[in-house]
Amino acid sequence: MFANWLRLSQKNLNREPKKRTHLFLGTEHTQKRLLHSRSGSKIARINLWSSPRCSSTSLMYSFAQRGDCSVYDEPLYAFYLKVSGEDRPYRDEVLKAQDNDGNKVVSNIIMGNGEKINGKNPKVIFFKHMAKQLIWDKLDTEFLRHTDNVLLVRHPFKVFSSYYRAMKSVNLHDTCLPDLCRIKNELLKINRKVIVVQNETLLKIPERTLESLCRELSIPFYPERMLSWEAGGRPEDGAWASHWYESTHKKTGFVYPDIHEDKDPRDYLQGLPDTIVSTAYESLPYYEELLEYDVSN
Repeated sequence: MFANWLRLSQKNLNREPKKRTHLFLGTEHTQKRLLHSRSGSKIARINLWSSPRCSSTSLMYSFAQRGDCSVYDEPLYAFYLKVSGEDRPYRDEVLKAQDNDGNKVVSNIIMGNGEKINGKNPKVIFFKHMAKQLIWDKLDTEFLRHTDNVLLVRHPFKVFSSYYRAMKSVNLHDTCLPDLCRIKNELLKINRKVIVVQNETLLKIPERTLESLCRELSIPFYPERMLSWEAGGRPEDGAWASHWYESTHKKTGFVYPDIHEDKDPRDYLQGLPDTIVSTAYESLPYYEELLEYDVSN
């Protein structure tokens, strides 16, 4: 299985961006309704669905520099914590800070008008999410038809390693890979574009990756703004920022860690319990499935 992944990975590193074919088709009535909604609001709504231990916060900061974009940091997190019962040190703080009703979040925030920028309505609204926060049986997912959706992925061996070292435990659900594949499948089902970005490529060649991403989203790319920002946090940071964003707050742009990022992915599994190593290998097919829609090369 690893040999198959290695061949696929090398192929992805060398290829040119491919033209996307999964355009929205839908029924004539739905097309007219969505076209009217987009042309009337003039807002591009972008959901970033990510695995943990990726550069999702940096990507949120990048979009915040555009000058025409308001950003939201995991607006469905309180909803997820309430429904899942998952425990976190900052759980109570998040539940108090955010609306716990996921459908109200969708209606009022994701499909809302966004925060004004210099007194003007935004042209782009960017929502950062962890993919597992989309709880299908508790949330009306019709909003996926009305938004653009980007899936951010990192090699699972790196995710398992990083998450385990931070939390001392990790399972397949924690990586969000099954959730990312389910979102991908739903987007295909409703004839919406699937846009996948590899975390490694975003860090290594951020300008080319962001240019490709903005092209897929049909929005302008502003390299002079989106590639750098001031160190420190942002007002939009979630209540969990002090627990997770320390390294991000030290950065002023997309930083490719060091030469060790290019080491054999299997090396990231060294020192992990055998059960976690086994699960990490089981996660590879999800990752390979998502790479078929990668636009970041």
